[in-house]
Amino acid sequence: MARDAVRHGDEPNNGGEARRALDASCGAMRAVMLHGHILHDEDMVSDPATEGHRGGTRLLIAQVEPGGARFALATETGNWAVSAIRHIGVGEHPTFLSALRAYADMHRIDLAGHPVALSVAGPVGGPVVSCTHGGWFIALRGLEALTRRPPLVINDASAIAWATVDLGRDRLRPVWLPAGGTDDSLRGRHAIVWLTAGLGVACIDKSDERITILDSEAAHIRWAPSNEAERALADRLDTAGTELSVEAALLGAGADDHGADMVRAGILGDFCRTVALSFGAWDGVLLGGPGLAQLLAGGSLRAFGERFHVSTGGTSFNQRLSAWRFDDGRDPVLAGVARCWRSLRQG
Repeated sequence: MARDAVRHGDEPNNGGEARRALDASCGAMRAVMLHGHILHDEDMVSDPATEGHRGGTRLLIAQVEPGGARFALATETGNWAVSAIRHIGVGEHPTFLSALRAYADMHRIDLAGHPVALSVAGPVGGPVVSCTHGGWFIALRGLEALTRRPPLVINDASAIAWATVDLGRDRLRPVWLPAGGTDDSLRGRHAIVWLTAGLGVACIDKSDERITILDSEAAHIRWAPSNEAERALADRLDTAGTELSVEAALLGAGADDHGADMVRAGILGDFCRTVALSFGAWDGVLLGGPGLAQLLAGGSLRAFGERFHVSTGGTSFNQRLSAWRFDDGRDPVLAGVARCWRSLRQG
């Protein structure tokens, strides 16, 4: 489980531990560990190679997925909004670095000294990263040799968590509330559950002046059916002989058969409760992603609530839990990477 943090000069990282500000006799120096390298202030400042056409730093972002990557730019002068989005598939280029060069050439970017930030649909850390379900293998030393600076690399669910940092109440809709209502100020600690082509899990803690993001690969924990309806669903799933996971139960081949929505909604409710208890996310669960539409409507919503709000083992911790669906906006993973980068630069 990785941890990103920002507090009074702390910088987020993708390797698992936030770095505290380093005090020196000449003043404070900020640093962040990125895959074995300490990135200092001078690595983050603008230089001619990173300037946009109208001034300001241009960040090159890649959202790495099993089928390829979605590349984009975010500029300081554009308030870090993402633009120039282009998907490049694994069939078009044999390696990620080849695809990155191609995108940079399209936009006349000299990669030497240029800031690059990645989100990866899989665990991050170590010298090589790749997606859980296939795709390119990315040697981070090779990427750093090309750009001449350490890249920022975060998990895609962490990127979604970063995209929720500035959420307002107008972008929240209640899914399940405890008796007496709940605080929807988005302070405190929330679990993030993101349902798209895969299942992503993270945690965001804004309890004080600190923003802390926790990664998780909880989507891949073992799942076992708990009733007859779930056993029937398990029998239909095509898992190619592999152990059933929560992600497979919700999104695997056969999971979306007609009539399975209520069953899957119950599984999702149980999973959200488990994730919230694991993170200690007493302020609730934030759900997002296009895969939620069918699972949070009508009878399916009731099935979600029944499993989400049940007492476990004689305890009632989760009786106060709330669940909210958030408007994730456009391109939330790319936007989240840009938001993380902005926090890293500003400190």
